[in-house]
Amino acid sequence: MLTSLLILQSCEEEFSTIGLEVTPPQDQLFVESDTTISVFAYSVLEDSLKTSYTSLNLLGSQQDPVFGRTDASIYTQILLSSVDVDFGENPQPDSLILFLKYNGYYGDTNTPLTVRVYEIAEDMYADSVYYSTQHQELLPAEIGHLSFYPKPTDSVVIDGVKVSATLRIPLAVNGNAFARKLLNAPEAALADNDEFVKYMKGLYIKADPVNYHGSILYFNLLANLSGMIMYYQNTEKDSLSYTYLVTEACQRYNHFDHEKYLFANPNLRKQVIYGDTMLGNQINYLQGMSGIKMRIWFPNLKEWGKTHKVGINEAQLILTNIDESDDWTPPVKLALLKTASDQTLSTLDDENDGSAYFGGTYNSGTREYRFRLNHYVQDMINQKDMGDGLTMIVSGSAIRANRLILSGPMAAKNPMKLRIVYSSSQ
Repeated sequence: MLTSLLILQSCEEEFSTIGLEVTPPQDQLFVESDTTISVFAYSVLEDSLKTSYTSLNLLGSQQDPVFGRTDASIYTQILLSSVDVDFGENPQPDSLILFLKYNGYYGDTNTPLTVRVYEIAEDMYADSVYYSTQHQELLPAEIGHLSFYPKPTDSVVIDGVKVSATLRIPLAVNGNAFARKLLNAPEAALADNDEFVKYMKGLYIKADPVNYHGSILYFNLLANLSGMIMYYQNTEKDSLSYTYLVTEACQRYNHFDHEKYLFANPNLRKQVIYGDTMLGNQINYLQGMSGIKMRIWFPNLKEWGKTHKVGINEAQLILTNIDESDDWTPPVKLALLKTASDQTLSTLDDENDGSAYFGGTYNSGTREYRFRLNHYVQDMINQKDMGDGLTMIVSGSAIRANRLILSGPMAAKNPMKLRIVYSSSQ
């Protein structure tokens, strides 16, 4: 038995070194790692963002101790639910209610909000693109308002039926003037929706600015519970109703206002407004709603590649959330994009391998985001033209209000870093 064990041990040693005797030293591969690759990052203002035809629409106001105040408002067309509408003889409004189906929120719902509704005065076009900085001309008279504590998870009763959380805004200002306008629409305006949106061009819904906390509410305008219901009577009948809808054919978009970050933390303003990019070495900021994005470079990676004949096994960009506050939930996911020399953005090859491979999802346990950049880093060390670095944004920025504070690449604790595992010949 002892002899057998010695023979086996001898065999294992021989098997473990098979090939090394015949492989030239210059061709032998060794696996190593490096976390000393320089990273340069800083935060800048996001450009205007396309917000037309998004799946959700945002409404509200919040005051953040770091990012300052942000307001979100909605422009939307609204359509007839049927054509050739006939309200009967001498129709009179009882009430007109705007319904908005909740689909989440961000911020503090213990802070009351006041929302106001106006009628849009200029045409909105279904084939146009609208951006987060755009405004539409409004008729001066407010047509409805509501002060309330948001309850985005509480069911409500509508017409005797219990339904999921929905905000109801009465449009009853000035003696139901807006409701009377709809009931007294000319026959041509009620013939079809092309004519109706010329008569009533749409609604603008905004929130009064808050001075403390506040919230941004998420609404699904396409849900069955969203729309507008007219309760009315005519000479022949009472207790009548008619429904107006927001459909996929309706132009709708969000307007976001960050007040030029006048109310933001001075350190954020120095970096984002006044362009002190060196502050990004210690701390960086990201914010949805067309707020703040981050630029990232690996300035010495190509030079490193000239002195290292390597194949990348794994390259991970690691970022740490350093905000200790529980009041402002970090984004579930970040997006990382390649930036061309003309500043246009495109998807990285690494992302084409799937989101599970690419990463970018928040790990609440480690407070980290990680991106796998194997293809990008390999192309850089192979001296390919990779444009003008990377751009990071909150994923789904047009429909997400989350914000984030990240450590910079020279932070004393949990710095932003690029960790490379590679195979090389020594």
